[in-house]
Amino acid sequence: MTDPRRLSIHDFTYELPPERIAPEPLANRDQSRLLVYQQGLLGDR
Repeated sequence: MTDPRRLSIHDFTYELPPERIAPEPLANRDQSRLLVYQQGLLGDR
């Protein structure tokens, strides 16, 4: 695990295509998803 004191803003710089970004929130917020990174795996909830 990376020591949080050694993190840099560059660790969070990556390309994200515009079509993957919601232009506005969903009317029903219960339909929204959250990107989750846990133990080396990506998923959504």
